Amino acid sequence: MSLRHLSLTVFGLLVVVVLAEFGLRAIEEDLPVLSDWPTIETEIKSAQLAEMGEIPSLLIVGSSSSEAAVDPAQLVAMGAAAEAYNSAFPFFSPAATEVWLNEHIDPWGDVELLLVGLPAWPPPTDPADDPLTGGLASLSADDGSGHPLDHLALWRVRGVLADIEEAVQRDKSQSNQLWTELGHQTFYYGRTGETLAGVFPPYGTPAMDRTHSDALRRIVEEAQRSGATPVIILEPGRFPDPVAEQTVAEYIEWLQTFAAELGVELWDTYSLDWDDGFYADEAHFNEAGTAAYTRYLGELIMDFTAGS
Repeated sequence: MSLRHLSLTVFGLLVVVVLAEFGLRAIEEDLPVLSDWPTIETEIKSAQLAEMGEIPSLLIVGSSSSEAAVDPAQLVAMGAAAEAYNSAFPFFSPAATEVWLNEHIDPWGDVELLLVGLPAWPPPTDPADDPLTGGLASLSADDGSGHPLDHLALWRVRGVLADIEEAVQRDKSQSNQLWTELGHQTFYYGRTGETLAGVFPPYGTPAMDRTHSDALRRIVEEAQRSGATPVIILEPGRFPDPVAEQTVAEYIEWLQTFAAELGVELWDTYSLDWDDGFYADEAHFNEAGTAAYTRYLGELIMDFTAGS
C-alpha cells in the first residue's frame, strides 16, 4: 500500500470514529445504562439502603427464598420490629453475604437482630455457580477514580449494544417496582405450581465447604462483636430437583451442629408443613405464603426478643 493510500485509509477511519463519537453523544442519554453491579437486586438494594441513611435495627440476609417470603412492612405492622429491611437476594452464599455486609452496607454495626437465612441445600462450591462473591468484591475494589477515557462517548457506552438486552431488562425490572421500599421481592405474588427443575446446580455434599462455613462464622462473630444478635433461619424453600430425604436430613443436622458450635439459635422453618398453595415454585412463596410465613416469623421474633 502506498503512503497516499495509507493516509487516506487512516483519514477515513478517523472520520468514522469522529462521526461515531458525535453520533453516540447525541443518543447516549436515550441508551440504557450498563451497571457495574452483578445483579439488579444488589443495585436496587444498595440504593434503597443508601436512601434510608441508617440501617434498620432488624436486618434480614439470605437467599431469594427469604427475599420473597419475608415482608418487613408486615413485621413492623405486627410489632415484631420497630424497623426492618429485607436484604436477601438470589445467588446467595455466605461468602457473597459477607462481602455485601462488610463492603456495601455501611455501617451495619447498629443492627440489633441479624436474621441469616440459609437454604436447605449447600451453597455452591464452583465459583461459576457463585456470581455474586467475585462481582461484589470487584465492585468494592473500584476506587471511584474513573478511567482516563471516560470523556469519550465511545468508551462510556462500550458494551451497551452487545449487552443491550440485559440493560433493558434491568431498566424494566426497576420500572416495574418488583421490590418494596423495604427490599421484599413481590415478583412471585399471584403465582403457584411453577417449577425451577433443572435450574440449580446439583445438590452436592450435605455440608458447607470451608469457604462458606468460615464466611458464615465471621458474619456471626462480627455481628456479636458489634452488639447484634445473629439468628440462623433454615428457609422454607425446597430443592427443585430429586434429592434423597436422608441427604437433606444430613445437611440440616450439619447446620444444627454448626449453629450450636457458633452459639446461635437456628430456627428451622423448612421442616414445617407449609401449605402447597403457598409456593409459587419450589423455592419461593407467593403472596399468601408470604403473609403466613412473615406472621410466623414475626411471632418467633417477638418470643425471642421477649426472652432475651
